[in-house]
Amino acid sequence: KGEYVGSFVPFGYRKAPQDKNRLLVDDDAAEVVTLIFGMYKDGFPILKIARRLNTSGIPTPMEYKRMQGVRFETAFRTKERPEWEYVTVKRILSNIVYTGVLIQGRRGTPNHKVRVTRPKDEADWVRIENAHEPIISCTDFEAVAELMRRDMRCAGDSEKHDLFSGYLFCGDCQNTMIRKT
Repeated sequence: KGEYVGSFVPFGYRKAPQDKNRLLVDDDAAEVVTLIFGMYKDGFPILKIARRLNTSGIPTPMEYKRMQGVRFETAFRTKERPEWEYVTVKRILSNIVYTGVLIQGRRGTPNHKVRVTRPKDEADWVRIENAHEPIISCTDFEAVAELMRRDMRCAGDSEKHDLFSGYLFCGDCQNTMIRKT
């Protein structure tokens, strides 16, 4: 049916007031999502995007939810104010929900007697196209996904990135070539 059944909506969306299972674009947060995708397409590394968002004072998804009055708690309380992290930006860049596609049934139980859920095979997932308004075009999402697949740079503070990272492959085993100095 394409109804959203999660507790918390992805950053960039909000639940419809009359239908809590329908996603609507949250314009302010969607602007940040668009900015993140644009920066990555322009060649910014994920860590640099996170740092730029922090220095610009843009609220993190958790902080934004709290500002909207959503009761959102986490066990991670290491900083006074939540900061953008590498994993937060990468999760946004990797989430197909921003194209209007809803994926459901990723986890399940083998039968009614087992309570523990387990990941399902990707072939068993339910994929609903055009479930809600997209924030990112499919073309842009695929371009970013391809860039992420090819990006073999090390995460962290290293500013030295090899020109051929993700483009050179071994002729024998087809693995990516790595430059070691």
